[in-house]
Amino acid sequence: MCSYILCKRQFTDLYELQSNYLDKFHQRLWLIMKIMADINNDFYQLINVNISVNNSSSDVQVYIHQRTIHGQKKKVST
Repeated sequence: MCSYILCKRQFTDLYELQSNYLDKFHQRLWLIMKIMADINNDFYQLINVNISVNNSSSDVQVYIHQRTIHGQKKKVST
């Protein structure tokens, strides 16, 4: 019997960017990672990484990157 692990984690933390166009006191990098198992494919997982750069004097800029990584199904003995 095989068991499939669905994992959904969110990491949010402050991170200072070294950049001239952002206000030094309002620099924030929000990194959200969601790991989802594809139930149609036992051996691959899709990772979505969203990076949002926020500044009080400008609009929010969002960068989205997707990557498929090789995963393994976990066998559970009964």
